[in-house]
Amino acid sequence: MLLDLARFALQGRGSVDEGEPRFRMEAHGSAPEQRFHLDWQRAAALGGTFFRIEHTSRT
Repeated sequence: MLLDLARFALQGRGSVDEGEPRFRMEAHGSAPEQRFHLDWQRAAALGGTFFRIEHTSRT
């Protein structure tokens, strides 16, 4: 469900990996490419960021 939310929010600014619960956001302006994973252990092993619900809220 969280991955579906991320897929919706990406709106063409990145891609979802169909083999694992992870996605990539493309570089935009001065912001670098970012890689997120829904499994914290795999995120750490792959050098990505563990994606959690707090990443979806904007203040």
